[in-house]
Amino acid sequence: LSIELGAGQVPGTAVMPDFSRLLPLLGISVVVSLVYTAVVYAIFMRLFADDLEGLERPIGDVVRAGLGHAPALLVLNLALAFSLTFGFMLCLVPGILLSIALIFAIPAVVLEPTGPFSALGISWDRTKGHRLNVFLVMLVAGAVLFGVGMIGMIGQLVLARLGTPGLVVSTVIQQGLS
Repeated sequence: LSIELGAGQVPGTAVMPDFSRLLPLLGISVVVSLVYTAVVYAIFMRLFADDLEGLERPIGDVVRAGLGHAPALLVLNLALAFSLTFGFMLCLVPGILLSIALIFAIPAVVLEPTGPFSALGISWDRTKGHRLNVFLVMLVAGAVLFGVGMIGMIGQLVLARLGTPGLVVSTVIQQGLS
């Protein structure tokens, strides 16, 4: 086993690779992720709303309706990211309060003819007087998701001893639970 030292490198020290050339790719992947998330949110929100209203539209119409809201959702996602980050930087409680008050901003943009910033106000108004109920629903949903994740993790720990077949079975079980 031989270790090559770089020029001027002190033995026993590590050379960190230069990740700076990957920063543009990171920026592109963040933008693509934000756009993709906005489009998927819009399409599924429209699809669920149509189902609740009893409307049956071709999937192409649902996708077009969802895509029409994607730019507003992209702006809204950025506004939510900044406001919630600021709230959580203040302390945990303001961040939680903001996330509860603004939880309906995304549906407001897709389901009502409104812009991203007025959707924040709509969500704020609609949760007024109901924030404790919204918090409790979020708490229960989080506990259920945590429990499902723990069941899947325990399944993976137990079935991992069987090797690759055990990991495949545990992954299928975990995906089925979630």
